[in-house]
Amino acid sequence: SSQFELAMHNFIQRDSDPSLAYPRAFKDTDGGIQSIAGYHLGPVIDRGPCRTIKLCRKDSGQDLVMKVYRNISLSRQKFYHNLPSGGMVRHTALEGLQREVHVLQRLGVHPTIVALRDVFYNPDRQKTYLVLDCCPGGPVQRWNSIKCKYEPIIADYNLLKSYIMDILQGLEFIHSRHVVHRDIKPENLLIDAQGRVRISDFGSARIVGEEDSMGLGSTLGCTYPFLAPEMCGIPSDEDDEEDSSPFLDGVDGVSSPTAEMPYQGDLWAAGITLWTMLVGKLPFYSTDLSKLFNTIARCDLPVEDLRVSTRDAPPSWLTHLITSLLRRRPSDRPQASEAIEMVPVVI
Repeated sequence: SSQFELAMHNFIQRDSDPSLAYPRAFKDTDGGIQSIAGYHLGPVIDRGPCRTIKLCRKDSGQDLVMKVYRNISLSRQKFYHNLPSGGMVRHTALEGLQREVHVLQRLGVHPTIVALRDVFYNPDRQKTYLVLDCCPGGPVQRWNSIKCKYEPIIADYNLLKSYIMDILQGLEFIHSRHVVHRDIKPENLLIDAQGRVRISDFGSARIVGEEDSMGLGSTLGCTYPFLAPEMCGIPSDEDDEEDSSPFLDGVDGVSSPTAEMPYQGDLWAAGITLWTMLVGKLPFYSTDLSKLFNTIARCDLPVEDLRVSTRDAPPSWLTHLITSLLRRRPSDRPQASEAIEMVPVVI
């Protein structure tokens, strides 16, 4: 395992041996400018109970983002996951951070993702530092909790096409590395300095083929309105009769089998995301989780909203792409490479 994973493991075990620390985990002050391990720190852009996000600049002049995590706070934040066979597994946010770093290290640097550029651990301050690509444009859309919709609607079809290609190419890349993102949504699609969309936030991601007590079918860490039907408890080979839909209680961590086609949930979530970029409203939304899950599981797609919620009828290729990504059976949805072929070169 990497030095980071070794240091984190020993922190979890309450081993404070400083010899296991990442060698560049130090802090100093140079001419009044705060810096950590060769990164000059800028303003705080977000703050939470367990982490702080700051702009930073490398000595080379490259602008990046630094996420500073407080390990003690992460270790106290616990989540419980229900196993399909019964029983329950406890996870901490600290273990989640370890998984995210593991996934990001596997993916490496690529223009379609917000890549991990550096990671180090300071045992004296009990903090973990992640240095990531900077995307100054922010997310493609933000959720308006008052209006219960995403804003802004992207009415420029040329811009929308560019975003779609970036998203699909990003999914094609991460899937080629056997990574399932599991939380594709507008907030996790960031616009970089060149105006390209990058996939971010791999905290819920899993690597296909690796043993993980969470499992690919767990809904823990996912965003419910973007869940695929197979994540809501219906086998993909069921018919579409209304009475075949199981009733789900909406308990966080419900598991569903997705081993046969693990990547198709990301394509469904991409379809929901394209829908919100075009319309603003989510196709499936309810504060009643049982109702939401059953509506998704039946795939009651309000296709008419695509036509009446836009000023002009969307082009046929776009409607076809979205409805193809939102097919109920995973095997009927295109893979990322196939979806890319559905986007015309010229519109």
